[in-house]
Amino acid sequence: MRCFVLIITALPDSSSIAANGTELQMAASMIDLIGVMTIEERARAGLDVYRSFAGVDSRTLNAYSAPGHGQKVAAGSDQSPFGLDWLREFERAFDAEDVAHGQVHHAQKNAALADAFAPLVVPAVRDILQGLEQAPFATDMEAIGADIADTIYTKLFAMSSRALVLEMAAAQSTGLLQGDTPQDRFWYFTTCLRNPEFARLVLMQYPMLVRQATIVVRHCRDSLMEFAERLILDAPEVTRLLSPGHATGPLTRLRLSAGDTHRRGRGVIISEFAGGEQKVVYKPRSLTADRCFGDLLSWLNKHGLKPQLESPRIIERENYGWVEHVAPAHCKDAREVGLFYRRQGVNVALVYFLKGTDLHSENIIAAGSHPILVDLEALFHPTFGPSATTTATGAVQRAIEWSAVATGILPVRPPRATRDDEWLDMSGMSGAEERRVPFELPVWVNFDSDEMRMKSEVTTLGPDSNLPILNGVRTGPSFYAEAIVEGFTNAYELVCANRDALLRSDGPLTAFSDIEVRVIARNTARYEQII
Repeated sequence: MRCFVLIITALPDSSSIAANGTELQMAASMIDLIGVMTIEERARAGLDVYRSFAGVDSRTLNAYSAPGHGQKVAAGSDQSPFGLDWLREFERAFDAEDVAHGQVHHAQKNAALADAFAPLVVPAVRDILQGLEQAPFATDMEAIGADIADTIYTKLFAMSSRALVLEMAAAQSTGLLQGDTPQDRFWYFTTCLRNPEFARLVLMQYPMLVRQATIVVRHCRDSLMEFAERLILDAPEVTRLLSPGHATGPLTRLRLSAGDTHRRGRGVIISEFAGGEQKVVYKPRSLTADRCFGDLLSWLNKHGLKPQLESPRIIERENYGWVEHVAPAHCKDAREVGLFYRRQGVNVALVYFLKGTDLHSENIIAAGSHPILVDLEALFHPTFGPSATTTATGAVQRAIEWSAVATGILPVRPPRATRDDEWLDMSGMSGAEERRVPFELPVWVNFDSDEMRMKSEVTTLGPDSNLPILNGVRTGPSFYAEAIVEGFTNAYELVCANRDALLRSDGPLTAFSDIEVRVIARNTARYEQII
């Protein structure tokens, strides 16, 4: 019998729920099942897994296992590169006298399972909101707190859902979940998870999950407190960027899921003021490449670039900055659609010259007749893979890497995909039609019930904002190949004609010499498969 079944014997009866609402009074002792490991044996078995993986010595393990729930773990006794800071942090949160329950917010359906982590999440949200109290503009703390909690709980749900659904299934199979319907029993289990003692017992069966969850919450807290400090510090400049000559409205929302996270949880944040009427984009990375690209566009525009391009205004700081929010906008007529694709051809040429890549559909905004590049982290990208002199495959790959195809803007079918349904077009010109993922992905079914389970399904991707829209219809590049070629040719010839001026020591390319760029060794899908 699987050892995880024992933990569910701590589930309270329905009378304790009725008497105390969502804050449960856990049983004083656990009931051992015949043939099942004791709590101590199970706890030690789980920690043995961590010890063997992370190199925690027996003395540290014994100190953790002693009464006090890890408070006696000696600082510095563990020589593992992983360290035990996460464990002490987890224990402090769950041992606190005022252990936090707080109001939970769930952006994702069934993220209620992540309520088990409330003792970690609620203090983190509180710390972040305290950091925003000094802002020189009004702030809707309730809405901002909900945005932050939504984001953290959704991350934790994605990490923990399989383990917690497994625990719920074990409880359901032994008849320990109370309730007349699957939904009632799901509510019963998630209510139990809001009790810190019960949540601790469940979670500590999965020490690697606890470690990762604790680190994720810490990174979210630290990165958002850093954001709050920077927003307050740069408030005057941000205000001018938001609304030149006008007052800035109150901060009402934080859009925290705008892109991937890097460097200990840092990610793009869209701050909304005045109910969304004013927006600014925070990027926790150097914006030197963005500034240099904008300066290059200005130089080329002055030297006859046709059609001319635009770039968003920025506030550049060391290792971070603020960018004007670019809102998608529809084209007024067919002429503007054609102009959009001529400009897109110019973009292909310029990114090709700068050996840029990763300009997929999420990194381009169609603002009327202007395709705006909103992520320029991967300019001057190095090459990877086999040398062209070793294999035929390597020769083809190297040719692609040094062609305009490598920009990511142009659609290209992988060599091994012989049919349309065998590949997923994520290029900067994709999305006019429904994009079907060419492989099955795990999804949850039977939501909000103790019959919740995961199955594999073929899914589709929703549209991005990269294509021009005319009369409510997204317009792909199929009928605009000539416009794309025209824009590419014009930009190519202009760059060649001004080669010497561009390469001079005082030319616009010199500024790129010290920029920091991101190296993309493999595409995101490959990393997702590994994880």
